[in-house]
Amino acid sequence: MTLSELGALGEFVGSIAVLATLAYLAIQTRQTKFAAQSTARHTATATMNQNSQNAAASDEYAEIISRGFADEELESAHETDEFRRYRDLRQQS
Repeated sequence: MTLSELGALGEFVGSIAVLATLAYLAIQTRQTKFAAQSTARHTATATMNQNSQNAAASDEYAEIISRGFADEELESAHETDEFRRYRDLRQQS
């Protein structure tokens, strides 16, 4: 083999290595995306569970949620914020 043939062979092997690296990175990026989505779903579910426990443990909180879903007027900005936060978290999960 001449020097130019060895150079061409080296370029070919290098291009195959680059393609393999790109494929590997694409797979890793996809797996990272799925892991991040899974973590986000888990966090939303855990937060929703905590809010449900709060509603079960607090008569006042349960009353706010009940009145909010019944489209009754909430008495204060704090109650409105609490209901909106509960509703938004519920819709996310």
